[in-house]
Amino acid sequence: MPRSRLACIGLVSAAALLFQVAQTRLFSASYGYHLTYLVISVSLLGVGSGATLSGLLDRRSSRPSVATLALAAAASALAALLVETHIDPGAALAASILVAYVAGALPFVFASWIVVRSLREDPALAGRLYSADLAGAAAGSLLGFVGLPWLGAGGLYGLSACLSALAALAVAGPRTRTVAGVAVAAAMTAALTLAGDAIAPPQAGPAKRPVYGENIAHLATRWDPHARVDVIHYDGLPTGELYRNLIDPGYAAPRPDAHFMLLDQSAATLILDG
Repeated sequence: MPRSRLACIGLVSAAALLFQVAQTRLFSASYGYHLTYLVISVSLLGVGSGATLSGLLDRRSSRPSVATLALAAAASALAALLVETHIDPGAALAASILVAYVAGALPFVFASWIVVRSLREDPALAGRLYSADLAGAAAGSLLGFVGLPWLGAGGLYGLSACLSALAALAVAGPRTRTVAGVAVAAAMTAALTLAGDAIAPPQAGPAKRPVYGENIAHLATRWDPHARVDVIHYDGLPTGELYRNLIDPGYAAPRPDAHFMLLDQSAATLILDG
């Protein structure tokens, strides 16, 4: 088996784990931390489905190539982000979770298909293949935590797509579709890093506060491995109204204005003007 296949497996495994980290952050911000565990079952569904498809279809002469599967993993990662961020969980929670479940499984389907096919075609090299798989998965997990503050969750989805597209390039060489796949994924990563909220706006599920909307001034956003942090200001309210119930009713001196700092679109903390 050529080294290019080992590189491909390492890259798609890194992409899959990076995608999984991005999913946990997005789900925590939109749905709540207790629903981030859906990501684990989503990934297992995808891995099992990919192995099943490999067993059913790989014996056919018209089976998809490894490069095609890697490009499909790249495209499905970007599609998952766009779908998951354009369904309002506050209005249709069950539907949004179902869509996220299906869309979030697809990148794992294609990554698993590649790994299982490689193991079936050359079982004597199972140790090396599995080593490449584990090394890529470990690298993808670390890359998620390191890259999140710089790229944001949307940028991580794009970076996952880049790694899958590079896997296609590694195994198939510089053909038109593989080079185009890398270029598109890189462009989407840059766009999602610079304007992620405009392309993939954060949704607010039950018990979450929207960070964009009428009379909401969005002041700052930052992602880190623990939470998405937003600072917002509600326009049109009397000064001090947001914390009126927190102070003595007899206090008659002027009250400072206040912003809200939100962690994962909840856990609000007041920031008083000094």
